[in-house]
Amino acid sequence: MRTCAFLLAVYFLVTPGQFRDLSAEARADAAEPTRTEDFAAETKWSGTVTQTTKFFGDMPASEMTSEAKLEVSFTETIPSLYRQQEVDDTSTLTDNKGGGTFVSKGNGKLIGPKGVVSTSHFDCFGIGPAELHSVIINQGAGKYDIEVMGPDSKCKSETRLIPTGDVINSNYDAGSGEPGNSITISQQTLGTNPNVLTGSISESFTNPGIGHGTRAVTWFLSRGPVDAVLLVSPANYNIWLPTAGRDELSKGSVMDIDLKVVGRNGRPTSLKAVRFELKLSATSREPGITLNYPLKPSKKQLPDIRFVPRRVGESLDEDQSVTVESADGTTGVATIGSYDGGGWSTLTAEAVLEGGARIKGHLFTASGAEEILLPKRDPGKKIGSSWLAKHGNPGELDDLEQRTGNPNMGDGLSAYEEYRGFFAIDKGAQGGTEPTFVRLDPRTKELGVRVKKGEFDLFSEGVSLFELASGISVIRFSENEIAEDRRMNGNSSSAHAYDQFVLKLENGTIAGDAVGSNEPDRVLNKLPATSTRVVIDFGKLDRNYQSQTAAANTANVKMPYTKAEDAASTVAHEMAHGVGVDHHGKSSAVPPRKAYDSSNPPYHIFGIDGVEINIRPYPSNPNDFLQGAGTAGSDSSGDLSCIMAYTSLYQWAFSVGGDGSLNYHAVPLLPVGKKFCNSAKGTGINAGSNNAYFGDATYGSCINKFKLKP
Repeated sequence: MRTCAFLLAVYFLVTPGQFRDLSAEARADAAEPTRTEDFAAETKWSGTVTQTTKFFGDMPASEMTSEAKLEVSFTETIPSLYRQQEVDDTSTLTDNKGGGTFVSKGNGKLIGPKGVVSTSHFDCFGIGPAELHSVIINQGAGKYDIEVMGPDSKCKSETRLIPTGDVINSNYDAGSGEPGNSITISQQTLGTNPNVLTGSISESFTNPGIGHGTRAVTWFLSRGPVDAVLLVSPANYNIWLPTAGRDELSKGSVMDIDLKVVGRNGRPTSLKAVRFELKLSATSREPGITLNYPLKPSKKQLPDIRFVPRRVGESLDEDQSVTVESADGTTGVATIGSYDGGGWSTLTAEAVLEGGARIKGHLFTASGAEEILLPKRDPGKKIGSSWLAKHGNPGELDDLEQRTGNPNMGDGLSAYEEYRGFFAIDKGAQGGTEPTFVRLDPRTKELGVRVKKGEFDLFSEGVSLFELASGISVIRFSENEIAEDRRMNGNSSSAHAYDQFVLKLENGTIAGDAVGSNEPDRVLNKLPATSTRVVIDFGKLDRNYQSQTAAANTANVKMPYTKAEDAASTVAHEMAHGVGVDHHGKSSAVPPRKAYDSSNPPYHIFGIDGVEINIRPYPSNPNDFLQGAGTAGSDSSGDLSCIMAYTSLYQWAFSVGGDGSLNYHAVPLLPVGKKFCNSAKGTGINAGSNNAYFGDATYGSCINKFKLKP
């Protein structure tokens, strides 16, 4: 019984008699004009009507508050009543429908002598068809009336009985007659333009002994379609792409969105815009701002595309909606910013006209899309159309880079990942140390390297040589841009197929004779994922070069390569080991021999000029050894211009003659390799079928072995 009393009080919230129905006097006035004057009420109407009603209970021993809001819109809708053709059952009509939203909530308490007896709460919500019940124009009296019915709604209520602790729940469906779910506008003055009905009401009401409240109504109805179109014009829409800023809270690329209300024919309209309301929806939230940065993205990812409330400074909010006031009643400007290299979103806009009418925005023209894809892209896609067109229109998961003769396709990054990009030292600015946002090319194989900032200069020429010789573009990262685990696409999420890694390049000390190492040393055919570290001993490289230069000077021989070329070739050589390329052959294991002073077995020693050395014993000092000898098919075999050929590893080329003789040919100083070979054929001293040096490579054809993923 007490619950019913509460609901009864709520009923009066939105059903005071003066608001519910057109008065009999108004109906009579509306019925008097001639049929010609009535015709205005029978044509098609477009526009919006909104109502907000608040109620405060005044019943003794109770506290009650509730609020209801109804918003409805119509497009070329014929009112249900007062048509030229009489209709017995208006429920059969379909051309009187629009769309609406109804929300109603209330709370109450009943208080007895000992305190609160019960508490109550209810919620109603409805969204769906709304009815334009009547538009009655009395042109003679210069008055008009409007009546609107809202959508059906679903309600739920809860009452708690404090003394017993019992809870009574109720769920029920309610029609448009639900309190607050209808709007009556009575006896409004007709303006100079009878084709446009617009206005507002703000008033109070009182039901003595029950409660009091307020009602606010705004409306805009136009005969036929509303003569206004909102044109949405994003700047540089056809080519704009998202880019990353310097961190997760800094915008990269921005886009101004021009908004303009015009007439349906494209000419100026008399209707004025009060404001523009824009929304972003289905916005991406990729981890970090690029595939590699920051190394530890925030756990709470803000949307990748957001409205920019102000040009200076950054917001910490999600900023997925913005309201722009129209200073001139026609135009406005909003700005969006990108906070990720691969972000995407969908933009919608509405103009709110004087009187409350809303018109949806269209891209560029009245027939343009209402849902504007940012960046410009195909539905269901993430990549901007302009980037796709420029890069061969790959699929988002494609990883199809290839080189003629190399069967190993791809570089371990999907097309979307290459589009989303990285923070790295600009691959086009060799030797630079400042990271920038870089997109990759899905038609070019790309390899990442991680180098400490202080060592970039040491590795710069070697990395560049590798790029030039291999055709693989190298992306340079510092230790702040790639974590210790070497993961290149650590922030991957969308369109991801493979965990790719970079080569870690370091200056370090290496035991023994080697000046470079790709760890783990004993693993062959390594990939970036399995190449844990590339170490170059630049100190040893320098000492070795000085020693070789001194020996060359003593022999009056010009050094065929510079120290920088030696270092660059060494770096490129060790990098190649990390992408599937091994030596031209296995290392030779010819044991050192003491000085020869007899001819059993017979032996022949030839100088770098090819002339046999007949001095015996040789070496002349019995304590010296003939050492550092290599054999045919070893790691010095094949194309000597190849970076993978060891041109300065062996002092002698050793072979056994048909008569069992031991043959030694002195290896001249040779230039270091500057390319990757495409054949196993020997060149230079290795050329020829009766070659006395190292001959054709056992493996060779290095350019066709590059491989960046399984």
